Order: sequence, then structure tokens, then C-alpha cells
Amino acid sequence: DPVPGTFDIVIITEEKPDCPGDAPQITEIAPEDGERIETILDYEVLATITDDSGLKELPILYYTTEQPDMNHPDVTRMDFVTFDHVDGDLYQAQVPNLGLDVGQERSVWFVVSATDDDDATGTSCDHTTRSAVRRFIAVEPEEHDHEPPP
Repeated sequence: DPVPGTFDIVIITEEKPDCPGDAPQITEIAPEDGERIETILDYEVLATITDDSGLKELPILYYTTEQPDMNHPDVTRMDFVTFDHVDGDLYQAQVPNLGLDVGQERSVWFVVSATDDDDATGTSCDHTTRSAVRRFIAVEPEEHDHEPPP
């Protein structure tokens, strides 16, 4: 049976050698690797991303609750969300809350990916940079001070 809905598709291509420009730089990521995030809301991820010619599109945050290969993660097996531009080189994404039981915790591994716009006529010379795999620990608080927004 057909499944109605809106779907996002990410196409991953090989980069051409000897292209002009530099690849994007991902210089800061929060949360820190292994940091515990205790919240009833979505899990915020921040990244500082720069590029000499600007980004082609908003960066992508790939995430999973199944530990990936730490050296060669297969992002096609991860869920993803698009970052929002906050200001300057700062971007923010939200991993949807896992809906854990009170006191429960779960690891979330993630990769930040950014693609520049070095090829104004196509994509064969655009560079993509991916961060190393990082992990935060999602924790459902023991007590809720407030209800999540509707």
C-alpha cells in the first residue's frame, strides 16, 4: 500500500578531485562528546561552521540510537534533521525527544555534515565535511518542573 506523506531525501555523491576552494570547517560542536542532557524537550545540538565561499544549503545533523562504526559511520542508516541558521557561523538543530521513561537514559550518536558552494554551476566541485561521530546521553528527568510546550 502507498504511504502518504512528505519525505526528505539526501543525495550523497563523490567529490571531484582538483576542485577550487576549501572544504567547510566544523570547529565547535555542543553538546560535548559523552555529555548528559537531562530534559523533557528536544535535544539541542549547536555547531560553528565556516567556509571560504559559503554553504550551499543548511548543514545536516545525522543521528542514531544504535552505535555506528565510529571510524566510518554509514549516515544512510541514520535519521537526520536540518540545522537552522542562528547567527554568523552558528547553527542549531533539534534531535526529537526520545520519549524515555522517567529516569531512563539512552545514548545518541551524531554526525554534523556541511556542504559548500564552490561549484556555482552544479555540485561536482562542492566539498562536504563531516564531523567525527560524537555521542550525548539523553536522560529523562526524575521530576518535571513544567510541562513541555504544546
